[in-house]
Amino acid sequence: MYFTMDAASKQVLFDRGKEGRLYQGEVTDVSHDEITLAMNFEGLRRVVWSKNRRTITIDGMEGDRDRPRTVMQCQDVAPRTMMIYHGRLQR
Repeated sequence: MYFTMDAASKQVLFDRGKEGRLYQGEVTDVSHDEITLAMNFEGLRRVVWSKNRRTITIDGMEGDRDRPRTVMQCQDVAPRTMMIYHGRLQR
């Protein structure tokens, strides 16, 4: 799975990889170590990427036991062109 973020345009795309699902969101805050996102995962969820800790934290959905708060280890990868292709598909 991949998060592709562009803090300048406030765009975020989340690619589920094998499933072929693509979710859109927006950058809501940028600090020295963290980028906070609002993602529409069939309902709005807050996501925080911590560069120093190398984690992605996805807040749970209140009242939904099947969608608890999740913290995953992550790593930087080479830049992807997902934003460019997504923009072309939207036209």
